[in-house]
Amino acid sequence: MTGRASVKNSLPEKKEPAPNQPKGNPPPTPNNPPHKPNSPPNPNELQFKVYYFAELGKNHMWVDTDTDRDNVILIDKENLIFPNHELTKKGHHYTLTFLPQDAEKFHNQDHVYYFSKHNNKFTLRPYQQEQPKPQNEVKLRCAGEAMDKNGELNYYAFNSYTKTYPYKDLKIFFISKKHPQIKRLLKEGKLQRDKIFTIRYGKVDKIESNFAYTFNEFNQELEIAEV
Repeated sequence: MTGRASVKNSLPEKKEPAPNQPKGNPPPTPNNPPHKPNSPPNPNELQFKVYYFAELGKNHMWVDTDTDRDNVILIDKENLIFPNHELTKKGHHYTLTFLPQDAEKFHNQDHVYYFSKHNNKFTLRPYQQEQPKPQNEVKLRCAGEAMDKNGELNYYAFNSYTKTYPYKDLKIFFISKKHPQIKRLLKEGKLQRDKIFTIRYGKVDKIESNFAYTFNEFNQELEIAEV
């Protein structure tokens, strides 16, 4: 996986002190997370939307869905929040909240946030999908494969361009080849160049120059249908 090779397969050996729980604050369990769910948001807290990737040595590993940040979260398998299979479903999304100073260093990798066996200063919960937003709908022509910023053909492009279509209304959609809608169309042999599709969407992962729309593989507010 790109950008993840530097993460080691084992933790640096160190002795951890026994946890001292504050008075009136019982040890966290799956039904009693470290932070109160309805407490006011702390402006100093970090909050990431992550997906569970895999086991990595002595740890469980989650990856930030924002690929520009490239963050990795490692939590020791013996942490007090485990065992909890609801938090380790491969590909499922979760919300992680913590204060930056409470995360530990992992081999001095700045993009890795590590929580050891006795570190319970974080909250990890299944991601709660927001209420669906009103969807937009456009009809676009499949323009074929498209390159990402590294020159790799990792997208399919759809655009509104025709000889009679006003250039001021131009739209180009770049949709990840890994998106379930693209995978389905490829499997069915329906993703053909110059074919027109109806695309319904809510959230857009990135908009550039007011006409280039990018959708990553995890965008759940995207539908592609044949006209």
